[in-house]
Amino acid sequence: MDTKLIEKEYTDLKEAFEAGEIEAEAFQAAVDDLRIQDDYGRYWTIGVESGQWYYFDGVSWIQADPREADSLPFVDENGVYWMLGQES
Repeated sequence: MDTKLIEKEYTDLKEAFEAGEIEAEAFQAAVDDLRIQDDYGRYWTIGVESGQWYYFDGVSWIQADPREADSLPFVDENGVYWMLGQES
């Protein structure tokens, strides 16, 4: 997952929006398209207004840094929350 590339794309989109080159709806849709999935199955997105990273924990969007994904909890295919290194 290349977060720097996605952050650059977000910055370019934000600048185009602020310059009036794209409408709000187009900006929102383009930022939504930047959503990615990590190796643990978590979805990540950049907040349209904040420019901060968020991941979906199965219930809500939580602000976090995807470069620290290994230290965050994840949900397995059975819906059980885990931390990396946690015993079953």
